[in-house]
Amino acid sequence: MGHLRLDILLGELRYRVFQTSMRLLRCLAASCHPVRLFPSPLTYAAQRCVQTFGMRFGFWSGLRSSLSALNSLTEVEGRLVGTDAMGNRYFEAEPDRDSEVPHRAARPKRFFLVPGQKSIEDSWVQLNTELPRLPSEWDAWLRYRRADPPTLEEIERNTKAAQIRAIKGRESEEKFREELRRRAVEKGENSSKLSSSSRNKEDVPFPRHPGLEVTPGEQG
Repeated sequence: MGHLRLDILLGELRYRVFQTSMRLLRCLAASCHPVRLFPSPLTYAAQRCVQTFGMRFGFWSGLRSSLSALNSLTEVEGRLVGTDAMGNRYFEAEPDRDSEVPHRAARPKRFFLVPGQKSIEDSWVQLNTELPRLPSEWDAWLRYRRADPPTLEEIERNTKAAQIRAIKGRESEEKFREELRRRAVEKGENSSKLSSSSRNKEDVPFPRHPGLEVTPGEQG
């Protein structure tokens, strides 16, 4: 009797999963908004079955992560406007008309996703990736400092120009340091000449003249 009841509960769970999978596939095909995984709540017996067998065999956790990955594909709102060399993707969505903040209600939402990030709610810290590095052109676009998104050609051209400026800057710095070393050497030579001249002056004895006192009471 217990095995029969368990088979019934598992059958109900499989049927619910099948229904959800079909709804998700139809949603992806139609590019509609995200849907709820289970349109109606599971019965208490089915929930207990999921908790018991899911935690023991890891079935439910794996199924839940798979369904979450499918759901995240439909949660990325907005339009993909471009990518950069690091694989970051940049999106633009409609303004939040219901927002009480004026600039949020007027300006479109702009955001980016790092490689492996499915939605803006996902934390990139959990992806075992480094701190996101954004090109200055894309950073300016995200901060609304420019209206149009940059192109790969523009970023490449600006990168080459920045590299040339960096090389010239290093050359100028090296020339400046060389000039400082040359001046230090010249200053050292001059100081050595001055010290040698002062030592020579110290070696000359104080002159003595007959009839003149060298110290009070002592004749020269």
